[in-house]
Amino acid sequence: MAICPTSDGYLFSYNNYSGENTTNFHGAMDIWIQRFDTLHNRIWEKCYGGSNSEVPIKLIRINDSEFYLLGCSLSSDGDVQSKNNEFSEVWVTKISNEGNVIW
Repeated sequence: MAICPTSDGYLFSYNNYSGENTTNFHGAMDIWIQRFDTLHNRIWEKCYGGSNSEVPIKLIRINDSEFYLLGCSLSSDGDVQSKNNEFSEVWVTKISNEGNVIW
């Protein structure tokens, strides 16, 4: 689980095993990020990962519009665009304030 403050609320990430009530679920276990405002209203939610398991480690705010998502991944498909050597590997991706993958 990871929590990251934003200029107008916070991002909260944890594992999602089922994909129920989520956007962009890939399978197995994805990283699920939800963005909330200061009144605790959910602004958006989205899953990140591939067909195998991903685990969140940390969210880092770069500026008001970009964040780094650090996690561990067993996937090599979906949002994970690197080769996996059949072990859990560190996965870093950059996301926008709206939850879109930048790289």
